[in-house]
Amino acid sequence: MTSGSINIAIGGEAGDGILSAGEILCKIFFESGAGLCTYKNFPSRIRGGHTSYSIRAAGGYCSSRSCETDILVAFDEETFDFHNGELKDSSIVIYDPAKVKNIKKPEGCSPTYYEIPFAELASKNFSKHLYKNTVMVGVIAAILNIEDAHIVKGLSALIKAKKGEDVLKINMSACELGMEHYRKIEGAKRLAMPSGKIDAADSLMITGNEAVTLGAIAGGCRFIAAYPISPATEIFEMMCSELPKAGGTAMQAEDEIAAICAAIGAGFAGARSMTSTSGPGLSLMAEAIGLAGCAEVPVVIVDAQRPGPSTGLPTKTEQGDLYHAIFCSHGDIPRIVIAAADVGECFEFAANAFNLAEIYQCPVILLTEQVIAQNKFAAPKFDYSNIEINRGRLLSEAELNKPGYKFLRYEFASDGVSPRAIPSQAGGVHLCNGNEHLESGRITEDPELRRKITDKRMKKIEAAASSKYLPAPKFYGDDAARYGVIVMGSNTGAAVEAIDIISAKTGRRDFKIMQTRSLMPFCVEAAAEFISKREKVFVVENNYSAQLCGLVKMHIPAHGKLVSVLKYDGMSFAAAEIADRLMTEVR
Repeated sequence: MTSGSINIAIGGEAGDGILSAGEILCKIFFESGAGLCTYKNFPSRIRGGHTSYSIRAAGGYCSSRSCETDILVAFDEETFDFHNGELKDSSIVIYDPAKVKNIKKPEGCSPTYYEIPFAELASKNFSKHLYKNTVMVGVIAAILNIEDAHIVKGLSALIKAKKGEDVLKINMSACELGMEHYRKIEGAKRLAMPSGKIDAADSLMITGNEAVTLGAIAGGCRFIAAYPISPATEIFEMMCSELPKAGGTAMQAEDEIAAICAAIGAGFAGARSMTSTSGPGLSLMAEAIGLAGCAEVPVVIVDAQRPGPSTGLPTKTEQGDLYHAIFCSHGDIPRIVIAAADVGECFEFAANAFNLAEIYQCPVILLTEQVIAQNKFAAPKFDYSNIEINRGRLLSEAELNKPGYKFLRYEFASDGVSPRAIPSQAGGVHLCNGNEHLESGRITEDPELRRKITDKRMKKIEAAASSKYLPAPKFYGDDAARYGVIVMGSNTGAAVEAIDIISAKTGRRDFKIMQTRSLMPFCVEAAAEFISKREKVFVVENNYSAQLCGLVKMHIPAHGKLVSVLKYDGMSFAAAEIADRLMTEVR
């Protein structure tokens, strides 16, 4: 077990109910008071191909996967190919002999193996082999000595409301059968759940996509246009059911270009609007993002990153869209780019993105990643009391028609933020287009006015840098640390845990972490001060081209101190991986 956690991995064929079984276990663990996070590894097809569902249960909240597996459940032989490297002497391996004929054992360790005929037990007792997954849940519950009350709560929460009391009773019986079968095995090993608990009443279990959706609605979003794309689709799906309840509208567009253009149109009309997508969709949206920047229309874009190029790996994770988010679209436009590290930040940043978009009248791009977007995490309940709605310089009709006032939509304001009106407001008529324009919106090709209006637009980035809605960097570790670690997004939790692992192994706390949460505008002063106090700074990121490190180098002449720590195989960093890489570098 790693850092007071226990780690379960279930492997089998896609479409065989592996993910559903994982969801049941998560709910049972959550009801028992365990903090948890999941890691889904599934192919981009409906059936066929190997899939696995890993769960890390801890005594407190956790946000990164483990490199070790304590309980491995194999419904196919391919499971061993994926997970043998995670096993250790204390691991328990359970397999179904109907599917697993050849047990591939790892080198260097000797786990304990148990043959349990899940499908046969389910078919004999319930006439349907699909209950094999619930039998498996019972076996794991027996290994971990989970209380019956937690099992009942977990199964009821997921099954009763959807499928009724009768189906719940069958699943309870299947779970009990699994527990009974394992308990009858002579000398069967047991493992203990981690000590410590979270308060389930004050916590929630949620994915990043769900957190973004709740944050967006709480932040006043009333229009979304999107085209389904992994790993962002769940945002739009949830919006379709929840946004109308708040008086909003969800529109499925025919493609990503239509989606961003519809969202821009809604923003121009005065609605807080957004779209959700991933890298390929963001590529298609580039020209329209330029339109929003030039016309100064507020819009929010959520980019749940996945590996590219092209279709790439739709169901895996990466941080490869950083440059694209900051620089996409030809020419220079103001835009704000922020990156969330966990479900709490997904909620908070999604809500505040609409304030930033309306105050600075520009596109705001919120970056998440597949590992956050589609996995579940236990987290404290979200605080709605801190959410504000700030519409910036959106003028009322009384202000527009004040005696002696002349409304100029693109007025040369000192901070670059001009007054704004929406269609139908008396006194707010103006031109809005993608051509270069005067303060009134009329087209111009005058060189001096071109320079002046560009300067005006770009001043908004300087102004946004001091906004209370722009997330400031966060720091973890000791101020006196010799070495620094710069991270963004999902690597934050893994890096924080990594320095604890290093401390436990070496007795020293030599690392301090800086989490960059705003990428445009970039936190230049904070990063420069952080780097200046360190002998060497490691930039940990999930891409090939070291984009976060490159961004730091664009702003701070500290090239000799920066060392890239990269991973781009479609999987997120585990804390132990970061710890090993850092200890290797500083020996």
